[in-house]
Amino acid sequence: MDNKKSYYEILGVDTNATDDEIKKAYRKLALKYHPDRLVNKSEDEKKEAEAKFKEISEAYDVLSNPEKRRKYDNGGSTDWEEFVNGFNPFSGMGDFFNMGGHKQRVNKGKDAKATVKISLQEAYKGGKVKVSYNTDEPCSSCHGTGNEGGIESKCPTCNGTGIISDMRQMGPGSFSMHQRPCSHCNGIGKIITNPCKKCGGSGFTHITNTIEIDIPRGIVNGMYFKVAGKGGKPVGNGVNGDLVIVFEVSNDPYFERPDEVNLIHHEWVPFNECLLGFEKNFKTINGDTVKVTAPELTPDGHSFIFKGKGMPHPNNPNFMGDYAVIIHYKLPEKLTNEQKKKLKDF
Repeated sequence: MDNKKSYYEILGVDTNATDDEIKKAYRKLALKYHPDRLVNKSEDEKKEAEAKFKEISEAYDVLSNPEKRRKYDNGGSTDWEEFVNGFNPFSGMGDFFNMGGHKQRVNKGKDAKATVKISLQEAYKGGKVKVSYNTDEPCSSCHGTGNEGGIESKCPTCNGTGIISDMRQMGPGSFSMHQRPCSHCNGIGKIITNPCKKCGGSGFTHITNTIEIDIPRGIVNGMYFKVAGKGGKPVGNGVNGDLVIVFEVSNDPYFERPDEVNLIHHEWVPFNECLLGFEKNFKTINGDTVKVTAPELTPDGHSFIFKGKGMPHPNNPNFMGDYAVIIHYKLPEKLTNEQKKKLKDF
């Protein structure tokens, strides 16, 4: 692999790409450069594509493995030899004959994501909202195999196991079993030989769903929660993925929310009213009003605090924050001669 080009660049994804994004990028490129699709190409084109396919598989081999990806991102080695250092070759000989020792993963569909935009008032009151989102579900034409007609093609390199195993001599009379995901099929055990016309060989189609969810009272911008089982369907038997719902609470023109529970309103008052005192009513987030009675010579930036008139706490809706009305001087743009005279007399 060319060290000047990162694995992320090879797959054409960002360094913060999700597992699903990495998998989709790999499938797309693997489908394009797979040796089985180069029957009518020249020898030079075949060699170039095979080299590209090997490069793509190597990149995915690292980025699809959380531990190897972490080491790669931190500048460490991703060589599989690292994982057999210090291994007693005779203690694990049973694994050479029994590949069933690997931890079996639950066949789970892909997670889906939806963003819900709400107002500050909706965050205060809670309620219900309908959410539309997309999920990836197995293609009905190829049943998620990616092959036309749903005919699965076993990988000839690993014989459908998804794993390549070999024994390596560590020293005189000492051997170590070396296992790695098959680079030909990327550990899947199946290959695409005749891409499905409906899904283009990806094995999945996009489905739009709509559900109704509750808006938690006091929800804060950026908070999220999962709805179990509302994500994509898996290929074959298994469980659906989850739906991750992220809330975006819009800024309010009247109220400022400096933290989870407190609210602020900034009011600009004529200079003379601050000198002489005033009474004004101000609206609250729940639709009521509060009265501010400002004494004479109220200083600029003075706050009037109303306990329990703020937002409910997102983890405890019975706890209410406070509401502050902050007074600021508002100077006139122009003074009349009479006003100037009165000020001078004052």
